[in-house]
Amino acid sequence: ISFTDCENKAAISLAPTKVGGAYIGGIVGQAWAEKKDQTIKFIRTKNSGAISLTGASWGGNPYVAGIFGQPNNYSAIEFDGCENSGDITVNATASSKPYIGGIVGNETNKVSVLVKNCVNKGNISVLSTIGTCRIAGIYGSRNNATSVVTIEGCTNLGAVKITSNNTANSNAYAVGGVLGYAAAGSTTIKNCTNGSSTDATKGEITFAKAEAGIGIAGINGLSNIPIQITGCKNYGHVAITGDGGHKDGKKSVGISGILGYSLVAGITVTDCNNVNAVFCN
Repeated sequence: ISFTDCENKAAISLAPTKVGGAYIGGIVGQAWAEKKDQTIKFIRTKNSGAISLTGASWGGNPYVAGIFGQPNNYSAIEFDGCENSGDITVNATASSKPYIGGIVGNETNKVSVLVKNCVNKGNISVLSTIGTCRIAGIYGSRNNATSVVTIEGCTNLGAVKITSNNTANSNAYAVGGVLGYAAAGSTTIKNCTNGSSTDATKGEITFAKAEAGIGIAGINGLSNIPIQITGCKNYGHVAITGDGGHKDGKKSVGISGILGYSLVAGITVTDCNNVNAVFCN
């Protein structure tokens, strides 16, 4: 399956009250491969429509992205030259854990994923009450132990803002300009940029009222694998405002221009630069 030179300009707005989960994308929300070794490609595909997901009492997890919300069972997925300029707004409920990216929200299957030369210009704003948020300007979360993910030559120019009403949950937040959470498998981030060298307001990464463990950074927020980050630059302002940690004092906060929080040894960061302020109140 291939999407080439496709574009969505229409706004997408959902306010469900009863739903098991939400899969939303400017081009594709959720898709399953019908046969073994099936691939899917997005070439020069664009979304400029705003995406909004709200609701007071819906359950399940939201998987939201400017291009593809969540792929399933594909042997290979490719995004080449894609662009999202639509703002993404999600108000997550007490029972939902959002996975959100400007290009792709989440993947959990045995796949090879290549995200190359993609740009996010849309602002991402999330209100969360439970924690376990995986959010980034390009790629929200990657989870499968057998998948291989490469993010190369991508740029995030949109602001990523998370506001937490979580006062008890101990789960970690993962917020990044390029990748939110690297949970398992093999991941390489190469020659990617968050923000702009000529406009300091681009690529701002902010977290308000941090009352749980959190990893927040201009490139990768939180990593649970020996990720490789090479030749990346952060120009965006990275900030945590509010309490800055779990209320019982037992949860840590990791904040950085490149990698916010690492849970393992063996991570490689090479030829990377951070040129803007990193602030934790």
